[in-house]
Amino acid sequence: MDFEIARLRPRLTKDFFECIQIELAKLRFSVSRTKEMEDRLIEFEALEKVLLEGIEAYDKMEGDLVLAKERLLKILQSKDRNSTLLDMVERNELTRSVLALLDENIADALKSEQREAAVFMEGARAAILKYITV
Repeated sequence: MDFEIARLRPRLTKDFFECIQIELAKLRFSVSRTKEMEDRLIEFEALEKVLLEGIEAYDKMEGDLVLAKERLLKILQSKDRNSTLLDMVERNELTRSVLALLDENIADALKSEQREAAVFMEGARAAILKYITV
């Protein structure tokens, strides 16, 4: 379900949830309810809950990744890496997401045989590890 939420996130809008709410209202306030209608009501309520929770988690993860990217760029572009890291530690900006993103970049650099870039990023990783606990 997580994959589908990520794939369809742009379509999971307020209008989409209004359609679900309309369908739920029709089912809840129906004069003559059948077993099928009860089952459909339960399914729609579960779907709505799963989607809302999934969207919240996805949006949080997306925000974390954007912040991690910005923070990693700040570290890699810094002229004084240790000073930058100390400033980031003060603001509690060094997270596992930053480290994970850096690890991915190191792996990509090694895979594409960019040894110099990988060595540079490994140095940044070692410096980051001094300030955060994994």
